[in-house]
Amino acid sequence: MIALTICIVGCAEEKSTFEQERAELTENFEKSIDIINDRISEIDKKLEDAGEEVSKDLKDTKEELMGKRSDLEKGMDKLGEATEEAWEDSKQWAEDTYESLEDFFEDMKSE
Repeated sequence: MIALTICIVGCAEEKSTFEQERAELTENFEKSIDIINDRISEIDKKLEDAGEEVSKDLKDTKEELMGKRSDLEKGMDKLGEATEEAWEDSKQWAEDTYESLEDFFEDMKSE
């Protein structure tokens, strides 16, 4: 009886950890999408007054941001479909994707 209780409590904790990690990653992806949307809006405003050369750079950056946003949206779908059994692979993929996005933003700051 005690072993069964421990297993049930342990299993419940593992599941809540899975759900908690998935929720945290999903929230990070959502926040990143919001940041990207804000940056795209900023670019759109700058494009109104930009010269031809600057306009091309802004459009290129906007295209990159739109691609990153699409990757994140697909990632959110993947996170939503992730099962507890395959969580470690999904989690690693999501963390790698998020790190790549952070690197992308850092590169944008330095330009």
